[in-house]
Amino acid sequence: MRRFPILLAGLLLSLQAHAASSSFSSATRELTITEIGLAGLPDRYRDVVLRILGFSAVHVNDPRAITYSFDTATATMHLPSLLIDGQAFTGVRVEGTQIEVLSVGAAAEGTAQAFPGAAGFGAQATGGRGGRVITVTNLNANGPGSLQAALDEQGPRTVVFAVSGLIDAAIHLTRGDVTIAGHTSPGGITIRQLHTTEEPYCDHDVACAAGSRKADNWILRHVRIRPDGQHDDGLRLRYTRRAIVDQVSIGGATDEVVEISYAQDITLQNTLIAETVGDHADRGGVLVNYSNPTQGHELTRLALHHNVFNRILGRYPELSRESAAAAGSVMDIELSNNLYWDMGYFIDVNNTTISASDAGQPVYYRMNLAANQAVVRNASQPEPFRYGLIHMATPMGAQALTATWFSGNRLNLYPDRSDYALMYCCNDYPDAQPPATLPGFAVAQRHNFPFIGYDRAEHLAPLAVARAGAFPRDPMDRRLMDAVARGQISLQPRHINPAGDGSALPFTVPPAPPADSDGDGMPDAWETAHGLNPLAQDHNGTQLSMAVIGVPGYTNLEVYLHELSEQRIREGR
Repeated sequence: MRRFPILLAGLLLSLQAHAASSSFSSATRELTITEIGLAGLPDRYRDVVLRILGFSAVHVNDPRAITYSFDTATATMHLPSLLIDGQAFTGVRVEGTQIEVLSVGAAAEGTAQAFPGAAGFGAQATGGRGGRVITVTNLNANGPGSLQAALDEQGPRTVVFAVSGLIDAAIHLTRGDVTIAGHTSPGGITIRQLHTTEEPYCDHDVACAAGSRKADNWILRHVRIRPDGQHDDGLRLRYTRRAIVDQVSIGGATDEVVEISYAQDITLQNTLIAETVGDHADRGGVLVNYSNPTQGHELTRLALHHNVFNRILGRYPELSRESAAAAGSVMDIELSNNLYWDMGYFIDVNNTTISASDAGQPVYYRMNLAANQAVVRNASQPEPFRYGLIHMATPMGAQALTATWFSGNRLNLYPDRSDYALMYCCNDYPDAQPPATLPGFAVAQRHNFPFIGYDRAEHLAPLAVARAGAFPRDPMDRRLMDAVARGQISLQPRHINPAGDGSALPFTVPPAPPADSDGDGMPDAWETAHGLNPLAQDHNGTQLSMAVIGVPGYTNLEVYLHELSEQRIREGR
């Protein structure tokens, strides 16, 4: 019997793993673990992420992690075959292998998430579930067969791609209930921008436009957004709610890579945020700003986790609510498991409004900041890092409502400091002593936000190399993530793309799409292999959900999209 720790919302629990039976096939390179019993796991948790360590040919802390189902009735973990990529192991004995539980996810009672692995406030989005399938058949900016035309349709719909390449246009998402499945593109899909609306800001003295909120309930996966120095924001999420962005790569904007305003219940995860170019680069990361609660457009319930900020000079993110209409409001936000590679500034948390006659009114935060890792330039390099991880002004007002939970955050220059000791204090931060006491807004327990399976900060770089961004990776993403894999920081200025690869594609000749005779978004070969009829549109059936994923409620199409996403990630490493 082997004991191992599990990190769950800052608490260290002790579990026990019973001996597991196993078999290994050198022909298929599969290690099959029949089952492993866990004692001490609370019944309300059922999604457990495991990492198998200790194989002689696999580096310790190998990032490949897979989620399996936990049977609460029998306290048993059932594991299917585990494919260990490209490695042939002989004579492997599970008894000699360390089994480490990295995270435990609280499963929603009887409901599917946006997709397996979705987490945070936006994980309950259903997108196009149960609706029709629309196939993008050309790379035109608009018109029949275009991505824009598919997004302009109404009703639940899943958008799949029979083409690969660059759509040289800004795309507008103004109608929700949609899933954009970029990974169905055989060679990957690239767009210039994605904006939910171009409606202007509305403050306390400016009425919000009627019908401002247009895009609710949507899912975006495996799309590359490349403004390539020609456009402002890459991803602009305004007047929207209940949405999740996953496995997306955004780089080359001239304003912010991402702006989030007037939005609720949003998740941004597994996304690569990179290289804002031009004079605005010092404010070119992620801006979380405008809010108008009195008119129904509050900015709150946001989760940014497992993302990579690479060669970003500022805004990691910047949290603000500068409009006077937001005075006194509280933002719920999760900033966890983000990798800040070649960080140029700090996470900036502002505490007052700054616009109109009511400037200086307090705004507040309830924040989880867990297991983020910053890797920065040292004093001997150009543009040395002179800051801490986060700057947070003291909350104002007699009833200060700000409450922050920090746990496991790291910055490479200061291995002996973490969390509140990494708060920016002054222009000579590297020479300053960390505070002797916690700030008054620090709390000891994690806020009860939707569960995030936290990985340790020191594991984030290999995990990001394996899984972050859109797949297949294009030359820009390969350049950026290869540097992370090598542990290197480019000495090139951060406000340029030194390789000029902002529009480069990952292929020379576009790959052909797989045959899909019935047009239901699932290839004939996949349907046949899973017992479906390739000549009947059975994408909205749910018979594969429990059998393949172990959770009820996913449609057959969603099962296919999940398997395809994992395949793209495996093949694209």
